[in-house]
Amino acid sequence: MIPYCSSTGTRSTRAALEAAGWRVLVVPTGKDKNYGLDYAIDNGAWSAYQRGLPFDEKAFMRTLKWSAKQDIKPDWIVVPDIVAGGIKSLKYSLGWIDRVRPYGPLLLAVQDGMKPEHIERYIGSELGIFLGGTTKWKLKTMMEWGELCHNRCYFHVGRVNTVKRIAFCAAAGADSFDGTSVARFPCNLGRLNRARKQLALPLFG
Repeated sequence: MIPYCSSTGTRSTRAALEAAGWRVLVVPTGKDKNYGLDYAIDNGAWSAYQRGLPFDEKAFMRTLKWSAKQDIKPDWIVVPDIVAGGIKSLKYSLGWIDRVRPYGPLLLAVQDGMKPEHIERYIGSELGIFLGGTTKWKLKTMMEWGELCHNRCYFHVGRVNTVKRIAFCAAAGADSFDGTSVARFPCNLGRLNRARKQLALPLFG
């Protein structure tokens, strides 16, 4: 699995990430950049949700235009969504696809209330899945989304910060995951990096 970490301005952390083969997840806050590392782009909906703010469409578009000028292009971009928004989020995301597609490969964020039958007609080589939603729902449905994506489309899991969740992602067949742990606590890099290289083990509890 490819690991992504929140972008960081700390040089020593960036050097350690690069040496370990980690990439960064750029969020449209106006501050996060890739600093020369391979990267993907989140849309910022989760950050806005946490702060009780509306989605910042202008900031998202600025980030896309910034990426278009870089020598390194994004691995993928998360299409704007509504956190825990179910079918409303799906309809909102579908309305953004044509607008975002020129900037790079796309991932559709699946949210609480969505089921595989709601999105299977849309996904494929040009549109993968970003597993978002609330933590409880994410963990409950991860295997189901992994089965849908198998040999069909790219599968990424958001907000993964523990060894147990990395193992769960591997068991679900995720292609990649992201988390903030290493950016906030660089000492966690070695432990989490070893976990993502190991085979998934059965999980309990």
